[in-house]
Amino acid sequence: MKNNIFIVRRDFIPYWVVASLFALIVAFRGGTRDTDVYAYIFNTINNYSLGIKSFYDSTGVEVGYGYLAKIFFNLGFSFTIFSLFISFVTFLFIKKASDNFKANSFLVLLCYIPVFFANHQLMQIRQGLAVAAVFFSLSLLLANKSKLKGLFFFLFGAFFHNVVVLIYLFNLSLVRKILTIKKIKFSIKILLLVVAVFVVCRLFSSLGLIFLTDRISNYSNTSYSEERSILHPVNLRSVILLLIFVFFRPKNNKIFDYLTIIYSIGVGLRFGFYDFLILSGRVSTLFTYAEIFLIPLILKEKFNKFMVMILVFIYFLLSLYINLVIQVPFVLDDYFKPIF
Repeated sequence: MKNNIFIVRRDFIPYWVVASLFALIVAFRGGTRDTDVYAYIFNTINNYSLGIKSFYDSTGVEVGYGYLAKIFFNLGFSFTIFSLFISFVTFLFIKKASDNFKANSFLVLLCYIPVFFANHQLMQIRQGLAVAAVFFSLSLLLANKSKLKGLFFFLFGAFFHNVVVLIYLFNLSLVRKILTIKKIKFSIKILLLVVAVFVVCRLFSSLGLIFLTDRISNYSNTSYSEERSILHPVNLRSVILLLIFVFFRPKNNKIFDYLTIIYSIGVGLRFGFYDFLILSGRVSTLFTYAEIFLIPLILKEKFNKFMVMILVFIYFLLSLYINLVIQVPFVLDDYFKPIF
């Protein structure tokens, strides 16, 4: 117990120094994708009804964002301060989840920044906040802490982005059942799960079921519906990580196994919707987000502290290159453009 307390105190300062710096980067960003939409809604928030359906129909944004924007706007705060607050809360959820998962939060942060930060905090800010909240919720449940608090933060996340409900649909039924199956090797369970998710996704695509919602239908004739190659570096990276998580997993670590199963669902989604970019990317990242906790957990079990830092730093640089050069090369140019 004393060792856990020491770890939390040791990583507290470096975590918040770096997180605060990146929160400021978020606050003073320019015209990154979707930022103009969020800023416009914020600046005109008093023109909208804050009913759950009416607000979503008018803006395409969940009402949680509307209520928070209304509070900040009517208190006289700028969109910059509002963005700073959302970023801070996102980082707070990541820190709290890391502590509950018994992962070094500073290492988690170094795994988060190169992969998810640019997407979730410079563009998809609702999803970034919602996913962080839901993983904090999961961490409360897995650490056998307050179930009521876990439910509260899940609902909090859902009020900012309804797609996070998918995590709990899998969590409450599929994942727990998989963990209880003793006769099948863990690696076989993961393989079967990835294949099953892939097949279901292909059925949804073949039958046109992915267009059941108007929101997804609206993306069908945009760049969001482009096809991503099976051999795209992002896809290959996810497979390599999954293999590492499965074949080098720590023994008797239920939290690690749970997160690995969640990650494998994301890999199945990524490949299953390879021909519809927004589903292959945004939906799968709800699950592959687990990697930011899995990487520090597995390295802690296999290497000494110095080697862990070296490996995380190498991972940081490689992932940053893949994300900023290959996946979202436009984000740096967009950052310095005016919002309007």
